[in-house]
Amino acid sequence: MKQAFGSGGVRAPRELHLLVGLANAIQLGSTPAPVDKNPKSDERILDLDVLGEVCAVPGRYDDPVLVRLIALFLAEETARIALLGELAAARDRVELAKAAHKLAGSCAVIGAAALTDAAQRLERGAGNSPWESVDAQLGVVNNAWGALLRVLSGMGLVRK
Repeated sequence: MKQAFGSGGVRAPRELHLLVGLANAIQLGSTPAPVDKNPKSDERILDLDVLGEVCAVPGRYDDPVLVRLIALFLAEETARIALLGELAAARDRVELAKAAHKLAGSCAVIGAAALTDAAQRLERGAGNSPWESVDAQLGVVNNAWGALLRVLSGMGLVRK
């Protein structure tokens, strides 16, 4: 499995769902990689095999479908990351868990394994963990988000 390593209520638009469906159709039913339960999974920023599955030509990260998918992902999930902080500050466990669940799903589609794992842990923790633990896990999510942005930027997939 190729991996890129680094240091250290929002609704998904209909267009994103269509692009994900198109990407899956291109690959004839491919599915996201399973989440690694190993605690060291935070070192896995981006699984290039999963990301490559949404390319019409595997390994071509300048593929127009992939570029558009990443642009939509970044637009939606940047807002969701901000929402997570607002919900944690408001101490809204139910909505925080829902938003973390949506983030985890979106991240799994593109192969952002570390962020998927962190968001899933936040979702579980939002249910009944002490707020100090929830806040710490939100920090892990934010760090994984920053690492993902650095990797995507290094690949030329972050458009300014």
